[in-house]
Amino acid sequence: CSAKRIIRSESFEVLGGLFSEISEIIGGTLPLDAQMESILSKSGMHLGAHRGYIFEIDDLVHLHNSIEWVGDKNISYKHLFQHLIFDDAFAGWQKILAQGGYILTYPGQEGDSLFPPVFRNKEDRSLVFPLIVKTQLYGFVGFDLPIENPVGVGDAIFAAVQLLASIIEGLIELNMFVHQADQLSSQVEL
Repeated sequence: CSAKRIIRSESFEVLGGLFSEISEIIGGTLPLDAQMESILSKSGMHLGAHRGYIFEIDDLVHLHNSIEWVGDKNISYKHLFQHLIFDDAFAGWQKILAQGGYILTYPGQEGDSLFPPVFRNKEDRSLVFPLIVKTQLYGFVGFDLPIENPVGVGDAIFAAVQLLASIIEGLIELNMFVHQADQLSSQVEL
């Protein structure tokens, strides 16, 4: 039995239930923000994260922390991350994320140009994937993972967060489509 099979088997045991819970959330009747908040919560717990977040880019320049889940005994940063200028707050991230790349930060990277000033003094690793909607960088989803995370930040975590980003992208696009359909329907009724 190869090491990769053992890792995949253990990863499936840790993360397998997460995706069945997410499918129940998506199949429900919650509004979009509530669905995404619930997905962040379930994912954060399964990943052993301290915090999960979605940042949205408002006008290709500004961004804000639109949805946040915080684990027990952890601090919410959402109120600090509003109306930020993307290039100032996340220098170096925009190009990487717009090309579909991911970001993995570690504590003590203050001298690294990719380490945003708003994340300084954190004691967690941050794993961030882009949200690309209609070929444009819409924002990003990320999780703050403790250094001593029992799940680790291996292939399974990368794959899980990448899949979560795809699910969230799909929800955002579906919501946009439903909104457009509602607008067309109300115009037809006039």
